[in-house]
Amino acid sequence: QLYDSLVREAHSIGIIRPLGYRRELIKRVREALAIPTPKKNLDLLRSELAQCLGDALSLTPVSLVGPPAPASILDFALDEAGHQVAFGTKDGILAFYETTTGTCIARFTNSGPIGPLAFSPDGRALFGSAQLHNDTPGGTAWRLSLIEWQRAKDGSWSQRTERPMPGLQDLIPTEGGVVAAINDPSHRERRLLEVAPDRLLGRVPTPSGEAFPSTIGLSFNQRLAAVSSGDETSRAGAAVDVWDLVTQQRR
Repeated sequence: QLYDSLVREAHSIGIIRPLGYRRELIKRVREALAIPTPKKNLDLLRSELAQCLGDALSLTPVSLVGPPAPASILDFALDEAGHQVAFGTKDGILAFYETTTGTCIARFTNSGPIGPLAFSPDGRALFGSAQLHNDTPGGTAWRLSLIEWQRAKDGSWSQRTERPMPGLQDLIPTEGGVVAAINDPSHRERRLLEVAPDRLLGRVPTPSGEAFPSTIGLSFNQRLAAVSSGDETSRAGAAVDVWDLVTQQRR
């Protein structure tokens, strides 16, 4: 009877799916697994356990301590291991948080909005697009720059480099490193540049008379690029073009 009760409880938890339910479901399955009974059905227990795999609602949420206001966030990035998250805001704040404790481990302030953001594959560097301003005799001149922050062995973060990068639209993490998508109006193309070190992966042309794509995706192995040919991919009639960056051919 106890075995049947635990299996029913695990099944009910999987159906109701309360936030963070994975821990309780696994506990019920383990307790049922430990009961010495001929009624034990391993396939059924595996099936109940599998219901929570891949379900984000089953994970226990992390509460961040003093996070940026949601309306101010331009972009956020999570490192590959899931241990750190960074937020860039409209008012120039970059904040790093540990996902295990929810505490802020570093905070930087710039003179303009920060975003998009992307972690390096090893999580020891973060790249971000920043709109910075220079005071000139004629007023304020804005420039688009790429900034790199690095993490030291003691876990502390510091800003290391800043370089102008006109036309920077997006930063895309891949297995080889972070790739910058840069609009080049003079050549009617979008360049894909691996930022560390500087290495041109390929170019995606934009037909004359068409606006630069608003969305771009890159395969994790850096071989394929996908761009939207409309203002919005959700709009009827919009299309997505897939390009082979090695052969420079549209597939």
